[in-house]
Amino acid sequence: MSEEELRRKVSDLEIQLEHKENEINKYLDRIAHLEENVMQLESCIPDEDSKLTKKQWKKGKIAKLEIELEEKDRTIRDLKDRMGYLRKEKIDFQHKFEQATKKEEHPVIRIEEKKEPFEVLIKELQVKINRQQMTISKLQEELKKEGIEALKARVLELNKKLEEFLPSDASQKGESLSKGQVKKMQKKLRKSGKKIDILEKKMEIYKQKTKKRRDGESQLLVKDLKSTIVELKQKLEDRDEKINDLEKIISRFEKIEEATPENKTLESSKSPILNLTEDLQKKLNKSRMRIRALETELEEYKNLKNADKLQFQNAHLKESGKRSGPEIPHQNQQDDQKGITQEKDNLIASNEEQLILRMKELESFVEELKKENIQQRLEISKLREK
Repeated sequence: MSEEELRRKVSDLEIQLEHKENEINKYLDRIAHLEENVMQLESCIPDEDSKLTKKQWKKGKIAKLEIELEEKDRTIRDLKDRMGYLRKEKIDFQHKFEQATKKEEHPVIRIEEKKEPFEVLIKELQVKINRQQMTISKLQEELKKEGIEALKARVLELNKKLEEFLPSDASQKGESLSKGQVKKMQKKLRKSGKKIDILEKKMEIYKQKTKKRRDGESQLLVKDLKSTIVELKQKLEDRDEKINDLEKIISRFEKIEEATPENKTLESSKSPILNLTEDLQKKLNKSRMRIRALETELEEYKNLKNADKLQFQNAHLKESGKRSGPEIPHQNQQDDQKGITQEKDNLIASNEEQLILRMKELESFVEELKKENIQQRLEISKLREK
């Protein structure tokens, strides 16, 4: 035996050892899996004393089926792995054969040759899968039937117990009442559904109307706000003018008071409280002067109103005296006089309205000044008490 032959034998033996080790590992995995299955089945088996119940029997059956399914899955995986190895070997042999023969074959024929084993494999796998699905469906149907039968038996037992507890009349009444209540509830549901549809339609119509109204109301509000803003601005301008007039009058009175030499000598000797009282007294005097001036203005407006009324009465009397004398032949003069009298009446009415508004404003202003006057007096009295 030469060295080369020995080396070949050694390499062959090593390859065989590797194959054997792989087989041993596979068998060990198989043993572990079988041990797990045995443990599952042992857990399903009851003790010696206890009897098998339906639930335990179902659990055992399900566990058995799961184990069978796992085994079949493993066999399918092994077959797939073997098929993969066989495909590789086939491809290698094809390459070797092509290299040896060196003949050109049509690609369509080669594709068809490759397709045939795949199709056979697919068909075999489909057949196996269909068989497994059939067995699973049969087992599920059996389990369902058993469960349905058990439930039916349970329902019959409960019905018997109810019949024992309840009399026949009460059961009939209960059924009739339940049917009547169901019908009433169905009617109410239909009515409520119709009402909901009607209300939804009304809501849509109302929303459309409210959108239109809101648009119109918003425009009116904008116009009203603009008019109110203009009025308020005018009032503010009037108030500012009045304040400016009052400030001018106050400045005049202050200049007059500052001109007197007695005030300068007294200011140095007075305490801060006395200074405050004097300031308030000055403000009081100014407000009194303003009230008097406004009252005189009011009287003047009233006198003017009375004078306008007298003038109007005199003019009316004169016209009536003229009418009592000889009549004017021409009608055009009469029309002119009527137009003049109407214009006078309109002017007098407008003047009277303006005077009334002015009088009201002055009266309100006088009342405000009187209130301020009273507050200032109270402050002066408090300071004097201190």
